Amino acid sequence: MQTWITDIDINKSASNLHWRHLNAQIYEGIHILSSLLNINDKLVTPKRSVINHPATMQWKGYEKELYHYILIHCKHLKSYGTDKYYETITYKNMKLIEGYINTSAKLKYPDWFKIHIPIHRSNLVLKNEDHYKALFGKAIYSDNVRVYGGKILNWYLLVK
Repeated sequence: MQTWITDIDINKSASNLHWRHLNAQIYEGIHILSSLLNINDKLVTPKRSVINHPATMQWKGYEKELYHYILIHCKHLKSYGTDKYYETITYKNMKLIEGYINTSAKLKYPDWFKIHIPIHRSNLVLKNEDHYKALFGKAIYSDNVRVYGGKILNWYLLVK
């Protein structure tokens, strides 16, 4: 489970993603958000809670921002063209979630966005070099070990 951040601007970040990753962001975003709001059982397609997953924990306190993140990704996925079944399920789930979100509050995205951008870019290049290399450069493994949150990360540098 992952929420990809490739730019501090969510709209640009979503526009960088391949349609398959956009689709996954919407699905996983709804799963994370419904866990945070404790409404998994109310979804059109009920899911088990992922409240203890690291991706869920990093969004805790940023439910409105995650809701906005999902909406932006839906907008970009529509530009690729999607099937009506998926749009219907997503629409129904998002309308349900909207009732639990204070949509009038000001957006303030988490500070970890900036830290994750280079990591997410390099990981996306490794997942789909054909799509992401032109956007972010080539991923080169580095012997430098980075520690983030007490965990050792595999680190790849991006070179144009």
